[in-house]
Amino acid sequence: MIFFDVRIQELTISLVVSDGNYVLPVSVDEFRLGLAETYNANKRRDGCSNTF
Repeated sequence: MIFFDVRIQELTISLVVSDGNYVLPVSVDEFRLGLAETYNANKRRDGCSNTF
């Protein structure tokens, strides 16, 4: 299998959707993304928030 470790330096990532299912928001510094998996996430830095 193929996995990707996703990390954005100095940002906290809040995962809110996993494979199309809403989940309780989980704040992480890094997460592992497998082939064909999808996630919706919010990133936070210094009080600013964006969705990607």
